[in-house]
Formats: sequence, C-alpha cells, structure tokens
Amino acid sequence: RRQATGGYSSDSRLQYIMRLLRTAIIIAAAGSITAGHAAAPLRVIRTTPAGDAGPLSPITVTFDRPVAGSLDYSVDPRSVLSVEPAIPGRLEWRDPVTIRLVPAAPLRADTRYTVTVDTGFAAMDGSRLPEPVRFAFRVRGPMLIAGNPVDSVANPPHLTPDQRFELVYTSQLDLARLSASAHVEMSSVCPGPRIVRLRAVSQRRIASDDRRLREAGGWNRERAVDSLRRIVQLAPVTPLPGGCAANLVAPLELATDLTEGLVRWPFRTYGEFRLATVLCGYGPFCPRGPVVATFSTPMRGAVVQRTLRLLPGIPFVVRDTSSVSTAWTLEADLTPNTSYVVVADTSARDVFGQRLAGNPAVLVRTTGYEPSITYAFGRQLVERKGFRTLAVQHVNVDTMVALVAPVPDSLEARFLARFAWSVGDLWDQVAPGAEVRRIPAGGTADRAKVTGLPLPAGNASIRGTPTLYAVRVQPARARPTRDGRPTTSPVSVVQITDLGVTARVGTEEGMVWVTGVSDGLARPGARVTLHAPDGRALAGGQTNAQGTVRLTGFRALSAQPDSIANANPGFEGYVSVSLGDDRALVGINQYDPDLSPWNFNARAAWGDERYAIAGAVFTERGIYRPGEQVRAKAIVRTGTLGTLTRPARGDSLKWMFIDRDGQTVAERTVELSDFGTAEQALDIPVGAPIGHHSVRLQMKRTGEWRQVAFASYRVAEYRPPDFLVDMVSRDAPGHPGEPFSVGVSARYLFGAPMGRALVNWTARQTPLSPWDLEIPGTEGWQLGETGWWWDGDDRTGTTVFANGTDTLDSRGELTITTTVPAANVTRAARVTVEASITDVNRQSVGSSVSAVVHPASFYIAAKQQGDSWFWREGESQRIAVRALQPDGAPESG
Repeated sequence: RRQATGGYSSDSRLQYIMRLLRTAIIIAAAGSITAGHAAAPLRVIRTTPAGDAGPLSPITVTFDRPVAGSLDYSVDPRSVLSVEPAIPGRLEWRDPVTIRLVPAAPLRADTRYTVTVDTGFAAMDGSRLPEPVRFAFRVRGPMLIAGNPVDSVANPPHLTPDQRFELVYTSQLDLARLSASAHVEMSSVCPGPRIVRLRAVSQRRIASDDRRLREAGGWNRERAVDSLRRIVQLAPVTPLPGGCAANLVAPLELATDLTEGLVRWPFRTYGEFRLATVLCGYGPFCPRGPVVATFSTPMRGAVVQRTLRLLPGIPFVVRDTSSVSTAWTLEADLTPNTSYVVVADTSARDVFGQRLAGNPAVLVRTTGYEPSITYAFGRQLVERKGFRTLAVQHVNVDTMVALVAPVPDSLEARFLARFAWSVGDLWDQVAPGAEVRRIPAGGTADRAKVTGLPLPAGNASIRGTPTLYAVRVQPARARPTRDGRPTTSPVSVVQITDLGVTARVGTEEGMVWVTGVSDGLARPGARVTLHAPDGRALAGGQTNAQGTVRLTGFRALSAQPDSIANANPGFEGYVSVSLGDDRALVGINQYDPDLSPWNFNARAAWGDERYAIAGAVFTERGIYRPGEQVRAKAIVRTGTLGTLTRPARGDSLKWMFIDRDGQTVAERTVELSDFGTAEQALDIPVGAPIGHHSVRLQMKRTGEWRQVAFASYRVAEYRPPDFLVDMVSRDAPGHPGEPFSVGVSARYLFGAPMGRALVNWTARQTPLSPWDLEIPGTEGWQLGETGWWWDGDDRTGTTVFANGTDTLDSRGELTITTTVPAANVTRAARVTVEASITDVNRQSVGSSVSAVVHPASFYIAAKQQGDSWFWREGESQRIAVRALQPDGAPESG
C-alpha cells in the first residue's frame, strides 16, 4: 500500500504482511479440509441479536468455517445477508467467519425485523448452506426510565389534586397509547373513584436545565441514544382526592403486543393543615431543647417564625426562613424539667394556602440530663505524690461502679501497644481479677460533679507488684443501648508514679531521660530496661546525673526492612524504669498518638513523600474549555526541610498529564533550569471528557520515578461572567439591634450599568468563639463567655435572619438595610449580607460583605497567676482580671 508521498510506511507494511499471513493460513486450512474429504455443508452457528434488541444493536451472523478469504478480497456481503424491513447501514465482514450489519441510524422502536441468510454464496472450501437461514428480533419499544416528581425512589407525600407527572421514556412514543394505559390508582379508603385516568398532553426532549432528569437511565446507559429520550407530561383527567395514598401506574414498555409490565410508584396527596406533633429534641433526653414542631403539610420558615409562639414568652429562631418543610426545629434556651406550650396562630398558612385546622396548642416538657459518666481513657499517668485519684465527672448518677484490674507483667507490652479505643479484648483477660468498688456519687440534679476514684500505688521493690491498672467506671444502673446490649464504658490504663520517662528509640540506639513528675528534676540512678514486644529485655542501663542513659546493641533484634509497604521502619516495644519503690512504663510505638506529627503541626510522610524532594506545580487557571491550552509551571528543591537547595544541574523532571478517567494523555521528561524550575503546555482535545484533570511531577530517586508534586484543574463547558457585582458596607453595626446597611452595584464589563436587574439577598449571622475575635493584647488570656455542654452551649450554628428579592435602580445600584437580631445574643457574631444578581440571560453573579457584631462595648478577660493549673486544698489561688474594648483599648471604671 503506497502512501501519497510515494513510499511505504512501516505501519502499512506490517499490516499488509499480517493480512497476507492470515489469508495464507485460512487458505491452507481450507485446502487441507478439501484434500482430506468432501466438505460438509456450511452451517450458521450464531446470530445476534436474539430476542429484544436496542436501537443501536448490530446484526451479526457467524459461520462454522471461513467464508471471506481476507478483509480486502471477500464474498460480497450483499449476496449473503438481507433484512426486512431494510436497515440502512454498513454491511461488512468483521472477520472471515462473521458478517455484520451496523445500522446507520437508530432502529425503529417497537418493530420486528427478519434477517435472511441466502444460499447464493460459497465458503472458502466450496461448501454452501443447504437452505436459507432466517431469524427475527424485535426492537424494544419506548422504555420507562425515570419520573418526576414521582419515581421508584422519590415518593412525595404532598402532591396537589391537579398534579402533573413527568415520565421519561427512551424514545418518542404514541401519546394516545400511553393515555390508554397510564393512570393513578387510589387507596381503597379514599373517597371517589378508585382509578383516575391520566392524559398524556405533550412530549419533548430533555433540556440542559432538566437537572433531575438529565441523567435518566443511569450513568452506565447507552449515551449514544440520549437524544432519543423524551419527557412526557401527564395530567389527571379529574382532580385527585386530598389526603390519600396512591400509586402512579404506567407501562414499563410501550409496545403493541405487550399487555403486562406496569410499574407502580407510590405517593400521597396533601390533606388538612394541622399541627401534628411537638417533641422535645430527638431522643429520650432533652434538657435544653430544641423543640421540634411537625405539621401535616409543608410551610415556609418565615411563616413558622411569625406565627408560632413558645410560652411562657421564650424567644426562638429557625435556621432558614426561606426553606419549606413539614418539620421545624425551634432553637431556644430552655430549662431542664420545665413545661412549655407551642401555640400556632390561626393566621398561619401552609404552602398550599390552607388555614390551620385542629388544636393549635401542644404541651411539651424538657427532661433532665441523661445520666452519664466521663473520665479520661487510654494511657494515663497519675502523680504518686498527690491525691492518687482518677477524676470522674458525672451527671445525675447516684452510685458508680468502678472496676480496677491489675495488669500482670505478661500483658504490659500488649496494653502499652494499644490505642485508647482498642483494649476491649485485653480487658476481658484482666477483668476476672478486678476489684469492684461502689462509689456514692451524690450531687445536685442536672449539675455536673467531679469525684476522685482512689487508685493503689504499689511497691515496685516487691516482686510481682503491678505497675499498670485497667479501670472501667459506669453507673450502677446503666441503661442498655438501642439494640438492647449492655452499655460499656471506656477503659483507662493508669499507672501511679512520680517518674517521668521520655524515650527516643531508633533501630540502632536509643536515649531515655528520667525526671520527677512532681518537680521536673533529673532522677539519677534509675534502672532503665528496653523491652521487645514480647517482653524480652534487649538493652539496659542506669541514668547519670542528668537523668539520661544511652541504650545500644539491639539493632539485630529490632531492625525492619525498608520498603514502600513498610514505610516507617522502627522499634516496637516499651521501656521500664525503676527507682526505689517506684516504677514507670512507656510504650515505644511508631503510631503513638502522643508523638504523632499532627500534635506538632507536622504531617507524616508516606510513600514517595519520605524522599528528600520538595516541589510545587500550578496551572495559570483553574478551569479550561475543551480545545484550549493548559499551561503549567513547576519549581523543585532537594534536601530536607530547612536545608532545601536547587537540584543538580541537568536533573530530569517527568511531567504527566492525567485525564478525568485516570489515563495518561501526555508524558514528557525535561531538564530542570538552573533555578530548579520548568514549564509545560498541553493542548486539551476538543472531545476531552469534562471533569477534573491533573498534572503530576516525578523525579528519579533510588532508581525509580517518585512523585514530587500534584495539581488539578477542571475541564468544563462554561460561560465567563458578562458583568461584575460590588458590595460595600455603608453603615456597619457595632451591637445587636443596630441596622446594617450595604450598597450593591452591578455593571456590564463593557461599562453599562445593569439597570432593573433582579437581586436576591440573604443576611445571616454566625456566632464567634472568643479565640476568633483577634483582640490585640489578649494572648494567654481567657476571653469572653465560653459555656460547657451541660449548660446547653449549642449556640454555634449559622442563622439566616433576613432575606428578600429586589431590583437595581436605573443606575444599577441598590441599598439593602436590615437589623441585626438582638434576642439571645451573648457572643460576638459575624453578620454577612450576600447578594446574587441575575441578568436577562439567567446568568447569576454574587458578592458579600460582613461585619463583626459585639454583644457589649467591652469584654472581661481572666488569667491564672502561677505555674500550675492544679491546686490542693488549702492553697491560695490568684486570678488576674481585666476589661478591654474590642480594639484592645482598656475599659476604665
């Protein structure tokens, strides 16, 4: 095969040679059959499609021996296969034994086709079909694949009597035929007729703004026939009765010879508007609220806020006054064990315009706090020279049961190696030896109290005296869980010691530092032993005058291979320290949470991150259209953090561009510049898949390419904004109850103002924690009000307190004024006004402006004076107090 340039390409030659070889093999096989004996009759061994077919299904016929000698020189396929009714398309030999007809257009739905394989041709060995072969198949009729607002998943409870239904079928259909079979089947208890007929009034293609139906058929559908899908709208012939359960009944396939295959999708029509239930909270305990009011039909949050009252005179808020729901949470500051009345004003209307019927007042009562016990769990150290107690906080518990189990030496290593939440199976091994203590708790109802659980301090000089104790505390009358199982409390693994042990153990050597817990001074002469995970002693020594000891000689027993699978090789075991009658233990574990990098604002290195390479890559934009060019830049450094240097001259960098599906679309290796930088450009194909794509950088280390940096960008069909929106604060509030005035302006990019454009705006406030205030000069001070969970401190959510719709004036400007709510504001809050402007092309652009609102003109700050936060009885305490304004200035008087 000669190219236009006059030469042969290597690919063309290779394809030509392979085709000759394949043809020669087929001819040789046919010749050997002919030479051996007379050829048997030709047979058809497979036909497709079988049964029902899709609109793009190819028609194939496979013979039991070669018919076409090659793809270039073969039997004319038109003499082999014909279809009735005719199907325009590409008729070809797929291979020497298979003929295929690929339709040029989708096959007609609900149509039966007959395929005939004629006898007017011969196979390569001369054999023929003894008689024509015929088979038939049927193209499926329009198939039901989705619905709105009712489908197989969505079963809405509040449809209107004149509700219109949308059904999505795979292809265009006969509306009259669908009207004859689609209907609504009402519940037997509903008034009126059991069957309400539906009339198919129209059908259309799926549009881009049909968000709920755009993916009808599922993500794995045959997307090539998406354009055939139709949305059919059906309307009830007579109104549906209200307050009834019903089923939408429609044919799964609309075909002439099918009488079965109906789908039934349940729904309900709306009934009377009533205040259905009023509950306190979401469980059996509700000491501080909130109150949950449920209505029989949906209503807007603004109506709830305006027409509901919580007596006696308790203010409340709802989170979003613009949304619509049947259940509304009334957030209020309630008192435990108190009765309240929720009253709905008769002027309330639901979204259907119905008046409130039935009893508009419902009684609700808060409960006390759930009986609970809280204490530190996991590995704990309690000072030997102190109270020797484990602090247990409890609420509404009169008696506690404490189980204190000594941990034998044989289990020390296993307890030290476990995390706080994973010692359950070990507890079962020590529980039989536990001492059971019943501790009277007492205290005032609904008030938290802390009780100290005394723990034993053993004499380490006596052999067999335990060092660790496993402790579990629970109420004497523990409530079972929801599944009926007994409640279990966490396990605290405690040691009573005055020895503070700091150990750093590697694969070759280790250092241990021993100090006193009570005074922080070095402890010389302490006996230190390094143990393997099975408890064997690997190394030991005695602390010097500085309280330190160096441990060596255990590499062969603890070294682990360095590999990607085991990215953090190191020692696993524990250290024991003895001094007089005192003994202390500390576990050595690479996953120890006390030494995890995140405790020091550092991130652990895994895989390729372990190598001494640092890099960054970025694209000049975050989003691109198909057909555009993405440009990326990178910078690379080598070495460890703090000693980064430029890579060696001539060092290589591999660029990899990855598409949405994870496939590499471009891979290039380049040299870094003298500054350790590089750049690349990639043309995005016009047909590139829409989604998130990425670019990765790799450098070679230890003989393999290691990832250095990663960045992602988005490929999408988008429209850049045609106009800009600006917002400015004209009158920022300082305190609750004051007005907040903002100015909104919008203009087209060519300069003209957006006169009379639609504006949707929302005002919300978010409570700020004291540490979010950033008041100068308050480092180390406790600032403002901070509540605890038993005080019902749940005032941390964002609340929308105003919203509206307006239009810009002829100059493209608007002033929005709203008032910051004053009710129940005891913290600073960030008040934000957001505005979204929509132009005639339905394109929306938004902006926002915010201000901090302070609950008062000054704050109180407190700071403890001294070195310790813990005091013994009889000791004095000193607290410094100051008053300051939000800008940090002192408040006099």
